Amino acid sequence: MMGATVFGVGFAPVAPGTFGTLAALPIFWAMSKLPVAAYVGVLVVLIGLASWVSDLAEHLYDDHDLGHIVVDEFVGLLTTCVAIPFSWKSAIAAFVLFRFFDIVKPQPIRWIDDHVRGGLGVVLDDVAAGVAACIVMHIAGYVLKVKA
Repeated sequence: MMGATVFGVGFAPVAPGTFGTLAALPIFWAMSKLPVAAYVGVLVVLIGLASWVSDLAEHLYDDHDLGHIVVDEFVGLLTTCVAIPFSWKSAIAAFVLFRFFDIVKPQPIRWIDDHVRGGLGVVLDDVAAGVAACIVMHIAGYVLKVKA
């Protein structure tokens, strides 16, 4: 299940979710050069693929949201970065905010995590955490008058 583990990143001996999130940073850099509509289009495809491979992994290992499955964190970070210009500051902020929402799981993220099953459930709570982090990123950018 190379896709579900992001080519083995999920087998990190500690904090595989953190490493799965870090693995998305170079892809954020590359995708940040795309127009927003193209970024979102690629992201939707990646979310669909992530749901599919997570579902396959869940059936293969007979375990929901196995720790080695980190493709959900990967697409969650990319969700955080929609319409965010790449810089190391934005990458660090996106990483910290996404991990916060992914770990703490405030409502409705917690509800999604508790009630949505299958590969979609594995991925959707991370996408929701990414949306929450993205909103915070955009509000902070507006308040701090960060230029694109």
